[in-house]
Amino acid sequence: PAYTSARLASIMKEYDIDVVLLQEYRAHWKLNEYEFISIFSSDYSYISIQDECVCISKYPVVAHKRVKYDDLSDSFSDMEILLSDSQRVRIFAAHLITTGVNNFRGADQEAVSSIGSIRTFISNTGIRNNQAVSLSRRASEVQSALVIAGDFNCIPYATAYRKITRAGLKDCFMVQGHGKGSTYRNLKDLFRIDFIFYNRHLECTDCRIVDEGISDHKM
Repeated sequence: PAYTSARLASIMKEYDIDVVLLQEYRAHWKLNEYEFISIFSSDYSYISIQDECVCISKYPVVAHKRVKYDDLSDSFSDMEILLSDSQRVRIFAAHLITTGVNNFRGADQEAVSSIGSIRTFISNTGIRNNQAVSLSRRASEVQSALVIAGDFNCIPYATAYRKITRAGLKDCFMVQGHGKGSTYRNLKDLFRIDFIFYNRHLECTDCRIVDEGISDHKM
């Protein structure tokens, strides 16, 4: 909705944020692209929309494409941002498959087969792990500054998390974060399932979780 987009634009200005990545754009931002872009265009000159991923940046987005995971289960965004004449950063924006837990909550929970929910959870865990392997393999091929960020639908040190960090990537929150660090507002606000990873060509100097209530996830 327009209110959510305007609030996000205000937050980005307040915190002086350089780059924002949005997932599930078409599912949740019920605006046409012109309306959406117009809300941010006064302060952010570079807005790239590829399927469900949006990149809003103060710096030129010189490349943005969707890349299939090795098992073809879905795709992630591969972007390149030009920081200066001599500095570029690659960004992989990923949204790994959900656990399926939310499908079995609510008033109809008793009507749903518990066996079906377990099967979905196990199946999605396998897919998510395969997606993490794809990201890790592609990350290891990048010989320049790289950030991998997004909703990974797993907690720290879960299998998918470990498969990504095996590519030599560090978790920003583990390096410079503070406090509980939960990023998912549902399920009693207990879980950190959104991550920013970076490779050896970068350094993390600060990591904060911003909770402004505009999503079921925190920034």
